[in-house]
Amino acid sequence: MNRILSLVLILVFHTAALGQEILSEKEFLDIVVQYHPVAQQAKLIEQQANQQLRKAKGSIDPVLSSNFDHKNFDKKNYFALWQSQLTIPTWYGVDIEAGYQTAQGQFVNAENYLPEKGLGYVGVSANLLQGLLVDERRTALRQAELFQQYTINQQTILLNEVLRESLLTYWNWAKAYQEKQVVEQVLQLSVQRFEGLRESYEGGYKSAMDTLEAYIQVQNRQNQLNEATINLRKAALILSNFLWRENNQPVVLTDNVIPEELSLAVLNQNTQNALLQNIEQHPSLQYYDWKLADLEIERRMKQEKLKPKLKVKYNLLGEQFDLLYNQQDVGVVVAQNYKLGAAFSMPLWMRTAKSDVELADIKIADTKFDAQLKEQEINNKRTFYLEQLNNLANQIAIQESAVQNYKTLLEGEQEKFRVGESSLFLVNSRESKYLEANMKLIALKTKSQYVKAELMWAVGQFR
Repeated sequence: MNRILSLVLILVFHTAALGQEILSEKEFLDIVVQYHPVAQQAKLIEQQANQQLRKAKGSIDPVLSSNFDHKNFDKKNYFALWQSQLTIPTWYGVDIEAGYQTAQGQFVNAENYLPEKGLGYVGVSANLLQGLLVDERRTALRQAELFQQYTINQQTILLNEVLRESLLTYWNWAKAYQEKQVVEQVLQLSVQRFEGLRESYEGGYKSAMDTLEAYIQVQNRQNQLNEATINLRKAALILSNFLWRENNQPVVLTDNVIPEELSLAVLNQNTQNALLQNIEQHPSLQYYDWKLADLEIERRMKQEKLKPKLKVKYNLLGEQFDLLYNQQDVGVVVAQNYKLGAAFSMPLWMRTAKSDVELADIKIADTKFDAQLKEQEINNKRTFYLEQLNNLANQIAIQESAVQNYKTLLEGEQEKFRVGESSLFLVNSRESKYLEANMKLIALKTKSQYVKAELMWAVGQFR
């Protein structure tokens, strides 16, 4: 962490006095994970899941309610009705109720007539068929708990996407930096050659044409260096899109921060292990696991609706709260006053419920097909990128040998030109071939890093 903070300070304060500072691939990714807005957004998903679960648990929160209705007309107290109730839902679909109600007035409906001191009650209501094992309340809570697993998966997917994009940008910056270094090296050779020819021309040993041709070559290399400098600056600015610090403050990459040396991509241990393991743990496939589990919960809820509805309700009643009656002669306590109710309903054809279950089965089957296609796609990408990476390793080895050979030819041609056995045209030609070979080598190394990033993304193993 101290290393990350020091790098961020260098990025922020443009401190050239500290000299060049290497920003490695790992350190760059650490900064992205720590500060990038998308990484911060990924953390918000977890908070969202926690609130979803909290919201679902609210369905079994106790509810306190009260209702008062009073009518007074023509100096007559028609009625004054008051009822307060506490309802306690439970996980098993049974609601516990307790309350107290009063009814006073000259014209109270006979159905609403109550004892003078009021009526207290306590009881339960329950679904004995549909809703006994599964109901909307329990379904929502299970889905909210499952949603927490989904958020972890989505965090990984979001982070992998931004890490993939940032890594491609990082190696594009490294490519531009390496190209500028090669052009600077070739420009230095051209300048040295021109200075030598100018001295020889002034001493009468070389022609003005050779000196002019050497100077034109210097100008060409200067233009190439200007273009490479612009490309590097552009790549650095694009990379800055991924550089942030505390409090969501953006950071612009400074010239004193340079990338690590561009080389053949090497797979880290995590990626190697992921290549050998089954890809069932891939974030994209885990998403389908979550989706199938969620659809299965939804299907069970719809299947529950194939049952008839039977809701029963039983309340013990008593004046005020004297709910139990004591029979002195037999020495037992019994419920003398109570209220009992039941409600039953069932569609005769059940067409809606049956169709909902069939539609749920279709969704599950469709999602399974998507999961199979995604798994095959991941397998194919993994195979393709791995083969491409191995092929690039062979190409880079060949190209490194070619660069060395072009360098040998250039040095030999320069020596022949020094002793008068070659021409400046051939030296410039050898130098151009050497430059082209270096640029191709840089392109191949960059491509290998691109392929490595794509492979890490394909197997879901960036961290």
